[in-house]
Amino acid sequence: MIKVMLVDDEPWILKDLRHLIDWEKCGFTVVGEARDYREAEIRIDLLKPDIIICDICMPGDSGLELMKRIKRKYPNRHIVIFISAFTDFAYAREAIRLGALDYIKKPVDRTNLLDALTAAADQLKNNESAAQQSKAQEGESSGQPVKMPQNAVIRNIVLEIEGRYGQKLLISDFAAQYRMNSSYLSQLFKQEVGVSFTDYLVNYRLNQAERLLRDERFSIEEISDKVGYEDHIHFNKMFKKYKQQTPAAYRKQQRHS
Repeated sequence: MIKVMLVDDEPWILKDLRHLIDWEKCGFTVVGEARDYREAEIRIDLLKPDIIICDICMPGDSGLELMKRIKRKYPNRHIVIFISAFTDFAYAREAIRLGALDYIKKPVDRTNLLDALTAAADQLKNNESAAQQSKAQEGESSGQPVKMPQNAVIRNIVLEIEGRYGQKLLISDFAAQYRMNSSYLSQLFKQEVGVSFTDYLVNYRLNQAERLLRDERFSIEEISDKVGYEDHIHFNKMFKKYKQQTPAAYRKQQRHS
C-alpha cells in the first residue's frame, strides 16, 4: 500500500478527504493526519508517508515552508500534493518549482484527487529506477546532460521522453498535461536539466539512433521512424548537425572500428 498523510487545520476537511475515495481499494492507506505544520513535520518523521496532501495556507506558517524543510531532510522521498481554498497562481507556480506534484482547489473534487494520486503512484514506481536508468543511458552518450532533475514534474517529463522518444513530443502538450504555462515550463526544464527541452529531446533521439545504427538489421529509414523522425531528410540533417556526420557515414565508421 502507498502511504498517504493528510494535513489541514479544518477537521471537517480532513473528514471529507478521508471519505472522498475508497483509499485502500485504490491502493493507498491514510497513515496519519496533522492539523498544523509543526505536528505535520513531527508525524512525517515518524510515519514516513509516500504522499503528503497538504493545505498550502494554514495559521502559523506556509505549506511551501514545510515543503522546503521536508525536501532538505528527505530529498526526492515524499510526493506533495497541495490543496487550497484560493486560486493563487504565484502560490501554484512556487509549489511546482519546489517539486509539488499538483495544486488542487478546494472543495477537492474526487476526480481531481484521483488523477493526482494516480500520477503520484506512477511517479513512485518510476523514481526508484529513474536515477539508474538515466545514468546508464547518459553513460552511453556524450551529448546528454548529467544533471538529474529534482523537480517532480521535470523528472516525469524526462522519463516520458526516455519512454516515448519515437512519438511526437511537444513542450506545449506537457504544459497542458501539468496545467502549466509553456514558457515557464520551458524555463523550469532548462533550469533543472541544464539544456532546453528541444535540445534534450533531439540529443536523446540521436543517441538512440547511434545505438540502432550499430545494428545492421535496420535501414536508416527504419531508424529514422523509430526515433521520431517521419521525415527522413530532416533526420539526416539533424544527425549531421548534432553528430558532425551523416547516419550513413556513422554506420560505415562503426563497421570498421
